[in-house]
Amino acid sequence: MTDTEFRRLGRKELIEIIYELKKNEENLTSELEAKKEELQAKEEELSEKEENLKKNFLKKK
Repeated sequence: MTDTEFRRLGRKELIEIIYELKKNEENLTSELEAKKEELQAKEEELSEKEENLKKNFLKKK
């Protein structure tokens, strides 16, 4: 949307746009937090597996 088109919008339309943008931002923030938690869990799992591999490797020596 161009600047001119934005200037022609009324208060109600602008508020609706702001509301939708804010809702979208909140959804993306929630999704990002969920992905961060998922990543953290996978990193912990990989770290645990790496520890176990090291222990097993050292036992075989």
